[in-house]
Amino acid sequence: MQLTWRARRGWVYDLETLQVVDELDYEGEGWGLCYDGARLWLSDGSDRLAQHDRRTFDFLAELAVTLTGRPLPRLNELECAEGWIYANVYGSNDIVQIDPLTGEVAAIIDASRLLTPAQREQADVLNGIAYNPDKETFYLTGKFWPRLFEVVFE
Repeated sequence: MQLTWRARRGWVYDLETLQVVDELDYEGEGWGLCYDGARLWLSDGSDRLAQHDRRTFDFLAELAVTLTGRPLPRLNELECAEGWIYANVYGSNDIVQIDPLTGEVAAIIDASRLLTPAQREQADVLNGIAYNPDKETFYLTGKFWPRLFEVVFE
């Protein structure tokens, strides 16, 4: 599935052909999206994640994300992996590990040392997270980043 950031449109693709098989409208902004095996999770730049039905994209529920009991805003790109939701915090080099049952942040991953100071001058925000279950690694990148990084979260 692909979402627009602000146009409130989404497209569903066939995995084999990459042809559009469905189009949908939704409320809010589409900052990030991940699938946990049961439902889709959508971020909109706030401190809340919306749960959606994987087939109809109907809204199911909302999860407030907190760090030490306080709302954590600017949730951006999402990746569902290993029973957790991972989100980068827009405008920072932090990726947070979120408990999908409580919304509490269980860990903060600092990605600030991936780029050299010279590379950081040319790069923009961290905003790409993908999980490789075969290797149990994550791929990280960002806007105008010079490369893709393969990392393990410990």
